[in-house]
Amino acid sequence: MLGMHERKKEKGKMKKTLLQTNFPFLRLWSGQLASQIGDRIFQLAIAWWILKTTGSPFDLGVFMVLSTLPAVILGPLGGTFVDAFDRRKIMVLADLLRGVLLALLAFLFFKGSLSIHHVFLVAPLLAAATAFFEPGLPASLPHLVTEEDLNEAMSLQSLLSSFAGFIGPVFGGALVAFLGVGGGMLVNAASFFLSGALIFSLSLPKGTGRTDAGEVFSQLVEGLDFAREQKALFKLLLAFAGINLFLVPNLILLPMFVSGVLKGAPSSLGFLEGAIAVGMAVASLLISRLGEAKDKKRLIIVSLFLVVIGVVGMASLKDFYSGLFFQFLIGVGVAAINVNMGLVFQRSVPDEMKGRIFSLVGMVAFCSFPLAYFWVGFFAQAKGVPAAYLVCGVGLIVVTFFTSTIRGLSEIGEVGEELRILEQA
Repeated sequence: MLGMHERKKEKGKMKKTLLQTNFPFLRLWSGQLASQIGDRIFQLAIAWWILKTTGSPFDLGVFMVLSTLPAVILGPLGGTFVDAFDRRKIMVLADLLRGVLLALLAFLFFKGSLSIHHVFLVAPLLAAATAFFEPGLPASLPHLVTEEDLNEAMSLQSLLSSFAGFIGPVFGGALVAFLGVGGGMLVNAASFFLSGALIFSLSLPKGTGRTDAGEVFSQLVEGLDFAREQKALFKLLLAFAGINLFLVPNLILLPMFVSGVLKGAPSSLGFLEGAIAVGMAVASLLISRLGEAKDKKRLIIVSLFLVVIGVVGMASLKDFYSGLFFQFLIGVGVAAINVNMGLVFQRSVPDEMKGRIFSLVGMVAFCSFPLAYFWVGFFAQAKGVPAAYLVCGVGLIVVTFFTSTIRGLSEIGEVGEELRILEQA
C-alpha cells in the first residue's frame, strides 16, 4: 500500500523543466534572455533617437538596412567559422565586441557628440558580430541537452523570444523615458557582457581544427553542397523563406492597420503586438510540456493553417478585439512552426555541419525582411492594408501546400535515421 501511495504521489508531481535540471542550459538561456531584451530596448532607443535627431524616416530605413545586410553577406562565413573553430570563443568574442560598441555609442551620447554617422558606422559592425554569434547558438544545443530533451530546449528558446518580444518594448519604453536613450544603450551593452560571461562558463566543442583560409573556404562550399543535395532539407529551407516573405509584412501592416483602419492609439498597437508574443509563449509552454511531436510535418502544416486563419482574418477585420484573437493565433502558429522546423534541422544535420546550415537559415530570415518590406510597402500603399493581408494569406496557403509535398519530412526525428530519410526524399 505504501509503495502504491508513493508511486501515485510521484506521478502527481510536475515534471521539472530543463531550466531547473540543466544548469549549463540555464546559463545559455539566461544570457540570451538578457541580450534579447537588451536588443529590444536598444532598437526602441535608437529608433527614437534617429527620428528625434534627424526627423528622417529615411535615416531610420538606412539604419535598418545597415543592421541586416552584413548578416546576410557574412552569415554563411560565420557558420563556417563556428564549425571550424572554438564555438565558445567565437560567441564570447562576438558578445564582447557588441558590448564594447554599444558602450562606445553610449559614451558618445552622454558626451553630447553622437551623430548619425557614428550610428551608421556601428550598425554594420554590430550586424557582422551577430553573423558570427547566431549560428553557434543552435549548433551548441545538442552539446548541452540530451537527444530526448531537444524538443523542450527548442520550446524554451521560442518562449525566450516571445517573452523578450513582450517585455522588451514595454520595459524599454519606460527605461528610455526614465534613463534616456543613453541608458538604453548601456543596458544593452551590459546584457551582451553578461551573455558573454555566461557562455564563457560553458564547455562547448572546438570545431574541426581546419584553420587555413583554403580549408575554411572548402568547408563553406561543403555546407552549401550539403544543403542543396539533401532535397527535403533544401525544400524545407525554401518553405521557411516563403513563410518569412508572407508573414514578416505583418510587422509593417499592423501599425498601418491600427492607425488607418481602427483609428486607434499607440497603446492599441502595443496590445496587438503583445498578443502575438502571448500566443508564442502559450504554444511554447504547451510544446515543452506535451513533448516532441512524432509527425512534425503534420504539426507544421496545422500550424501554418492557424497562421493563415490569423492573416486572412486581419484582411476583413473591423474591430480591435478580433484583432487580438487573430494575432494570438498567428503567435501560436509561429511558435509551433519555429520549434518543429528547428527540430527537423537539429535532427537532420550532422554536428560538424550545424553551424553552416543554421547560418543559411539565418541568412534566409535576414534576406526576407528587406524583400518583404519592399513588396508590401508598395502594395499596401497602392491597394490598401486589407488587400495586402489577403495577398499574404494566399501566399501562405501556397507555402502550406508546398510544405505538404515534401517527402520524408514526417519521419524525421528517429535517432540515426535522419540522413537516410533525407537522402531518399
